[in-house]
Amino acid sequence: MIKVTLFRYWRTFCLTFILFCCSACGNSTTPPSAPTNLTVSGTALNITLSWDAVPGCVYNIDRGTASAQEAVLAGSYTNSFTDNTPAPSGTTYYYFVTALDSNSNESSASNEVSVTVTAPTLTLVSHTTNSVALTWTTPPAITGVTSYNVYRSTASGAEGLPVLASPATASYTASYTDNTVANNGTTYYYRVTAVGTNGESFGSNEISVTP
Repeated sequence: MIKVTLFRYWRTFCLTFILFCCSACGNSTTPPSAPTNLTVSGTALNITLSWDAVPGCVYNIDRGTASAQEAVLAGSYTNSFTDNTPAPSGTTYYYFVTALDSNSNESSASNEVSVTVTAPTLTLVSHTTNSVALTWTTPPAITGVTSYNVYRSTASGAEGLPVLASPATASYTASYTDNTVANNGTTYYYRVTAVGTNGESFGSNEISVTP
C-alpha cells in the first residue's frame, strides 16, 4: 500500500514537472514584437536605416531590389544600420528589419522602406604605374550640378573622407586623373558623387585598379 501511494505521488510530481517544462518551452518559442517605424535616408556614399528598438533583441536587416523579395543582408546589435554597398545609378533597394531574442526567435517583418540610388556612372579610362584616369556621366535627375567629389580608398566599400579631389564643373560628363598613386601593388578603389541643387548625390558605382 505504501509503495502504491509513493508511486502515485511520484507520477503526479513527474506529470506536473513535464507540464511545467512544456509551458516554459512554449514561452521560449514566442517571437518578439516586430520593429516599428523603419525609416531610410541617403547621404553621399551611404544609405542609413533606423527603427524603434525592441528591448532585449538584436536585428536582421533584409534588402532586395524588388518589393517583398528581400534577403538577409547583415545583422545589427543596435536599432540603426548603414549600408555602404556601391550600387549602380537607378538601383532601387527595398529594406525591412526583424528582431531576434536571446532564444533566436525571430519576429515578423517591420514596415518596408525603399530608396532609389541616383548617382554618376564611373568609368576607368586608363592607368599607368603612377596615374589613374577616370571619367563619369551624371543623370539629368541630379539637377544644378556645380562640382564633383572623388573618393578613394584601399579597401572596397570604404571610400570616405577626406575627399581626394573636387573638380568644379557644371558639365554632366567630367573626368579626373589621380597622379598620387603608388606603384607598389596597392589596389585603389574609387567612387564619385555629384554636388548639385539638392546637395551631394549618392555615390557612383565603384571602380578598382592596381597601377
